[in-house]
Amino acid sequence: MGWYVGRMTAPSASLIADYAPRTRWFLNTLLQMPPGDYPWVRFDSRLPEWDDEASPMTAIFERLQADGWIQKDEDEHLVATEAGRALTSEVAAAHAADLPEWWRRLWVGAAIHAEIPVDGPLHRALMAVDRTACVREHDLPLAVLDMPLPLHKKMTESAPHAVAMTLAPLMPSAGERVLICGVKGGSLAVAAGHLVGKKGSVTALDWSPEVVQHARQAIAANQLDARVVVIEQEDVTAGLPSAGPYQVIIVNGAIPRVPYNLMHQLDDISGRILFFLHDGHQASECWVIRKNEAVLKEEKLSRFRYTPIPGRNGFDSIKDLQEQYEAARRAAENESADVGPIQTRAPYPLARAFIAAHNAIDPSERHDRALKVGEALLKYIAIIVISACFAADDRSPKVGVELRKLTGKPSNGQWLGSVRALGPIAANHPVGRLAVAELDRSWKHRALIDAYQALVEETGKPSVQPVQSVRLREMLDKLIEYRNKSGAGHGSVASPKQAQRVADLLLRALGTVLLESTLFQTHELHAIVKNEVKSRNKHIITVMRLQGASNLSERWELPPAVAAAWEPRVVLMVGQTPVLDLHPWFVWAEGSHRTPELFCYNNSRDDKYEYITYHNQDKFPDPSPTEDFVDLLGRFPEPTRPKVDPVQAQMMLSFLLGPIVADGKITVDELQTLRTAVLSFGIADSAETANQWVRDLIDREHPGVWFEE
Repeated sequence: MGWYVGRMTAPSASLIADYAPRTRWFLNTLLQMPPGDYPWVRFDSRLPEWDDEASPMTAIFERLQADGWIQKDEDEHLVATEAGRALTSEVAAAHAADLPEWWRRLWVGAAIHAEIPVDGPLHRALMAVDRTACVREHDLPLAVLDMPLPLHKKMTESAPHAVAMTLAPLMPSAGERVLICGVKGGSLAVAAGHLVGKKGSVTALDWSPEVVQHARQAIAANQLDARVVVIEQEDVTAGLPSAGPYQVIIVNGAIPRVPYNLMHQLDDISGRILFFLHDGHQASECWVIRKNEAVLKEEKLSRFRYTPIPGRNGFDSIKDLQEQYEAARRAAENESADVGPIQTRAPYPLARAFIAAHNAIDPSERHDRALKVGEALLKYIAIIVISACFAADDRSPKVGVELRKLTGKPSNGQWLGSVRALGPIAANHPVGRLAVAELDRSWKHRALIDAYQALVEETGKPSVQPVQSVRLREMLDKLIEYRNKSGAGHGSVASPKQAQRVADLLLRALGTVLLESTLFQTHELHAIVKNEVKSRNKHIITVMRLQGASNLSERWELPPAVAAAWEPRVVLMVGQTPVLDLHPWFVWAEGSHRTPELFCYNNSRDDKYEYITYHNQDKFPDPSPTEDFVDLLGRFPEPTRPKVDPVQAQMMLSFLLGPIVADGKITVDELQTLRTAVLSFGIADSAETANQWVRDLIDREHPGVWFEE
């Protein structure tokens, strides 16, 4: 390499400040490591690039030899001179000043390699990893390199980019449980621990006592031993069922078979597993399986050489796994829903509507009734949001505007639009805040995702990427659009087979919401039927408990201070405490069948308010709630319209939209008429902007309307 001993001079600490960072790194490494252990060309290529100096390795070594720091021994190995070793502490101090930038560039490079966002959640978790604690002590100078480093026997600590690429397709999130089969040096477990946060947990298994001890020390040094546990276990492919189910499982090494038994330890809703199948040669194929989905094709990760993991579990091939999962999915799709819990736990109007749909045999009737369940769910939540605005006594003009929309002839889109508009006001009341949170809750349940994707396909707007979660608001929005386009609205009629498929998917999704919604679990629907004063110290309250499909009459003895203000009406309760008045939107009264029934407000026609049930054809003939609506409208007057021509034009168009979209559909001709009106009023200056203006207005005020292409 052209080094001559005769050129060497005595090393001086004053020279260190003039060296480029890469030179300081090599010098520090050479002084601290045994000679001849590693091929330095390979290490040089792994160093992060520096803007100030490329520092070719040959030039670096020539400089260090010329300055008297290193020399070659009789075996042609690079070794430090005696004078150089005397200055080790000064060299280490100079190198330490470079470390923050080394680490930053290391993890940025790993993030780019793994194609994850820099400064995103995973990148921040990686940045928090102290990799020096995860490698052997005499390998510390190499910790800043993006390369695997040896641990024990054939075991290695993974390269940073491999850790990033392993976690990227799984993305553990806050509160999740993670199982790692093969802990290695611990950096993967530490990064996962940062991702799951204080409410999550990471369990790491390993068969080597030496590796287990090393990993425990690394995790303690990273101050994560409260949420990351390392367990010694001879066969890590067996997993640890007692601590499951897990949202994420990582088989951190090469295995000969698909780990089928580990899939049983996955969470049924959001479970996902990553493993590396050895291909019989030197590389390992990475597979990611998400529970209850069809097996995905091989993930686009590098073909790593991974440490073989002892243990034999699972099928021999992905093909066998695919067939098994397809059979399981077919069985799940054909299995009827369990209505038992819904019959006893869901709010009465929703439970009755669901059971009526579930018991329907004809595909068309089942389809129509399933859509009615969705409509009943939308109205139930919307009425809670609206009532919360009244309870909060917010006199915002927006409440008056939305109230007049709903006390006319509202479409389902207008109900959802009013929820969007009034959500911030309703959030001032605790029950309203909970209802809004339920609408925005992100559901990862397979039933909701399958139903949502089916609705997306039916409305002709399939997504490029499969969704991983669905908000209830999105589900209801897409359900409204589907209803308006399908035979239940005014669009094309679905075939019986397709109607049956959509109905089954919807019922599974809506049934999941009815059973798992926090709002329905914590707040019960009651009708206060009678308040009798028995004595000065006692009131007898007769209530109907409207939970499940069978309403139950109960008599409560309460002190006057508690019961004096209770009037006959429908309310939400927590225990025996009313928390929200739902009158006059829900009314408990005798219907045309001469039996008491719960009626839900539907619309008003000719100043008469119409109430319906969602499970039978009962009618509510009593006009008495009319006065209650008149009182509401008086409490929340409609705001005065500003006398400005463009604004008046916009309001006029907004008002005229109601009859046009009443059928849930905008035809090409109707859209053209609206565009012409927008242009004539001067709201837009071109056909393109007019078209977008109309679409935005309809999406805002009438969500779910279907546009004819």
